[in-house]
Amino acid sequence: TWFEAICAVAMAKMGYKVLFFTTEMSSDAIMKRIDAVWCNLNYTRFNRGQLTPQELTRFEQYLENLEGDEESNLIVEQVNIGVSEISAKIDQHQPDMVFVDGAYLLEDEAEGEDDWRAQVRIFRGLKRIARAKKIPLFASTQSKSEKANLSSIAFASHIKADADIILGLQQDEEMRQDKEIAVVPLKLREGEINSRILMNWKFSEP
Repeated sequence: TWFEAICAVAMAKMGYKVLFFTTEMSSDAIMKRIDAVWCNLNYTRFNRGQLTPQELTRFEQYLENLEGDEESNLIVEQVNIGVSEISAKIDQHQPDMVFVDGAYLLEDEAEGEDDWRAQVRIFRGLKRIARAKKIPLFASTQSKSEKANLSSIAFASHIKADADIILGLQQDEEMRQDKEIAVVPLKLREGEINSRILMNWKFSEP
């Protein structure tokens, strides 16, 4: 979720219209994380109402700017149904990029048992939306092991065949201490996998 929030904020700051769907967390909880990333705030202090004077100034200026905007280019929506609701919201907002946080929690609207087949239908439904609407769609799922790889994708192994790009997040104890995380490309349908990307995981620093 944090990685998606970081990517969503970066794209919104570049001027793209971003639509962010949440399945597990509330819209307010997601917006709180987005606010922290946007303003480079320490999330723990932000959550506790203990911002430094500099952080508070940044956050207040951010809120003032939001009040002056008629429409935000980063929209957060709670998903209550499933893929059809996502499709309708995309038509409503006309975004440039879509994020679906926790796509494995979407409701399977087709008849059938709640098993791996339901997950296949959900992720393939999202891919059909991306193709039909010609829009990039980033959907997250879970890994069954700490070291993310194609074999560790949870819920439905068919995801690795259907997805065009698969990224894994990896963090060992040393990286955790140094506030770093690695973004590892696991699959690129077009192109070659070169190397992992090491990210600064300190949200209070640009």
